[in-house]
Amino acid sequence: MFIYYLRDFVACFGATIFYCIIMQLPKKALWISSLSSALTYIVYRVIFLSISSEYVGYLAASCFAALSAEILARACKMPATIFIFPAVIPLVPGLGLYRTMLCLVRSDMSGFASEGTKTLIISGIIAVTVAVVNAFFRSILKRKTVAKE
Repeated sequence: MFIYYLRDFVACFGATIFYCIIMQLPKKALWISSLSSALTYIVYRVIFLSISSEYVGYLAASCFAALSAEILARACKMPATIFIFPAVIPLVPGLGLYRTMLCLVRSDMSGFASEGTKTLIISGIIAVTVAVVNAFFRSILKRKTVAKE
């Protein structure tokens, strides 16, 4: 079982490195954001395989991605978006989008509705989790600056 996680980790790390190069991330953040991305995908796989709930896996992984991005942003003194975009790349439901479009092209409206709904829910989970974690960190930072004054 460990070998499959290692394979997924290496593949995700490599794919994210190339994504970061294409997006011209700073060299300082290249390796760190790729490591965060690979760990995010491993969190998804572990949760998904242990609980058998795809939605909970996406929720936990996107929460991990957002938390790690906020922490890395503070540690590296860079914007959190530099770390969050590469971290959620492995979570993007590309296969769901493909299947949704395939059902539409084949005029399979029930398949289109079910695949489209599932893909929208997954996308919504990722977006809302990232927004909530970001808002949580901003409120904590705001409290600390108000307390210092």
